Amino acid sequence: MTPAYLKGKPSYGEHFAAWCEHYLTHSVDQFAGKPLVLEPWQRDFMREALAADENGDFAWQSVCLLVSRKNGKTALLAAYALWHLLETDGSPEILLAAASDKQAGRLFDAVVAYVRNSPELAERVIVRGYIGEISRTDGRGKILRMSSSPERLHGYGPSLVICDEVAQWVTPNLRKAWAALTTGGGARRSAQTFTITTAGESHTRETGILGRLVDGNERQGDIEKQDALTISRNFAGRTLVYRYEAQTTDPQDTAAIKKANPASWITEEFLARQAANPELSPDEFLQLHACVWTDGSRRAWIPRGAWQALE
Repeated sequence: MTPAYLKGKPSYGEHFAAWCEHYLTHSVDQFAGKPLVLEPWQRDFMREALAADENGDFAWQSVCLLVSRKNGKTALLAAYALWHLLETDGSPEILLAAASDKQAGRLFDAVVAYVRNSPELAERVIVRGYIGEISRTDGRGKILRMSSSPERLHGYGPSLVICDEVAQWVTPNLRKAWAALTTGGGARRSAQTFTITTAGESHTRETGILGRLVDGNERQGDIEKQDALTISRNFAGRTLVYRYEAQTTDPQDTAAIKKANPASWITEEFLARQAANPELSPDEFLQLHACVWTDGSRRAWIPRGAWQALE
């Protein structure tokens, strides 16, 4: 569904969706060999995330998607990184970052898999996996797999930064990495930061990067609620947040939890199996599969909300 403020205004979202279906192919499990066809919820999200202003620039500077595991976050953002590289002007520079080098490598590998499966795209880029770089053959743009060390993140001028699983960015070094990554696009006319993640632990919410981003945007922006989805639009700060969260803390309430899993392939049966998995605690299940901020007060010196109450 198109938001009222977007009706009649341009967005690159439809072009992105059509481009994905034409050029990109899945390579994993049951979807292997099939074209990447965006689901309705992904189309809605990308239509808004790629809204354009009157100059044709991206309207949103910062975009955040909170959704449960296995809903296609990595595949979607890997596709966007490749589209941004090949379909935008101005020598795009795309940085892929995560809480660990290995995690950033997974996102990079997803981009590479798309290239390997498309002869047309393979002719337009050069993949240098050993250094974590995908560059356009015309030399006018590149995707870089970034280290999680903050001292190695300065000196870039990104047009797009994709930060994976920001709920895990809780150490001082990762906070510095976030600052380095999200302040590098100042010289760009239309730079964006995309954040994709599941929910975090409650004891990190007040002071963590993700909690400040999400809760701050909901305090300052316009709020739209659609069952398990909360959309906050901070027009002044040019920040858009899509937050899925099950309206339950009962792991057995699979009907409510399914609403925080918009992907068609996530079924109540799958969720029931995960809830019954003895390797997952109830808190871990709710955090990963219901996108609920789990109660970390047992590990916190000061209970959640205490600082906020003293504000």
